[in-house]
Amino acid sequence: MQRQWWWAGAVVLGLPDTPDNAALDFTLGGLDDEGKEFDLNFSLLNPGAPGLGLTNKATFPALNPNKVTMPTITPATGAFSGDFTIPGATAAKNRKATYQGLIVEDADGIQGHGFF
Repeated sequence: MQRQWWWAGAVVLGLPDTPDNAALDFTLGGLDDEGKEFDLNFSLLNPGAPGLGLTNKATFPALNPNKVTMPTITPATGAFSGDFTIPGATAAKNRKATYQGLIVEDADGIQGHGFF
């Protein structure tokens, strides 16, 4: 039986409502090369009053060199999406990339898997 983690007022995944409770790790596609830091701890919180809704919000640390965002988190389905910047040789050659994924519960626990 799968656990329900999308009740009103809850943080998605049943995470504790505390700072730095989630991590994002982009790999492959050249993003895990040395010197390109795409591993990022962040806070996934429900800033609304308990029981009032599914208003989960991702807040990233001030030191976020790749400008990672996650404006969409849908607790009822586990869907998430956002974007980040792939640095170029100069600022003019920086590129914005989007990502999306789905939070699932499998043998390894609750994790998000996706693509960019």
